[in-house]
Amino acid sequence: MNHRATGPISPEQMRQLADAPYGKAAEVLRLHDPLFGKKEGDKIKWRVEVETEARMVATTIVEAASKEEAEAIVSKRDANSFDWDCYDANDFNVESVEPA
Repeated sequence: MNHRATGPISPEQMRQLADAPYGKAAEVLRLHDPLFGKKEGDKIKWRVEVETEARMVATTIVEAASKEEAEAIVSKRDANSFDWDCYDANDFNVESVEPA
């Protein structure tokens, strides 16, 4: 919840920040705003999410009496149960960027 005067910081936290030793308040404020007190050109860590489409291949071994049965067994599995190899993932798009 945001306070109308202190934003995401409670009035009590703001009082503690005001009373904090030199430099400590900025550390706490950066938990809420990673760019607080930073000068233009200062580097910080960023979390960048990228997305791509790729060809993925997995191989698994099953015991079955026929090709059809083997296919049916594998078809019932969850996609996350396979150990996938990724191919042809050269192009990607940046989906989001936010301070880490």
